[in-house]
Amino acid sequence: MRDKRCHNFSFVFFSKPDSQKVRNLRHNPAILLALETAENGHNVVMMEGEAILPDGQVTPPIYFRKYADGFKELNWELEAIARQFSQTVRVTPIRLIHWSL
Repeated sequence: MRDKRCHNFSFVFFSKPDSQKVRNLRHNPAILLALETAENGHNVVMMEGEAILPDGQVTPPIYFRKYADGFKELNWELEAIARQFSQTVRVTPIRLIHWSL
């Protein structure tokens, strides 16, 4: 059987290590992400993938630099967010589905 994963890229997000999402991914690494591509909600991309939950990864500083303004607007402290959302989730895409309304 041919490996259908897209090895050129992956998606990364961070979650609470004790969340239901992380518990589910530990049991079954299959994941489906819905990504909005337009302001009006009429272009949707759904990505099927396989998630891995690396141990011991630290949220990279570039992530905090990218979202620093948004965190400030919400009065969130970067260190607290890093502690709370400490589980890295890396998703390798298997299939992309797109449609427009």
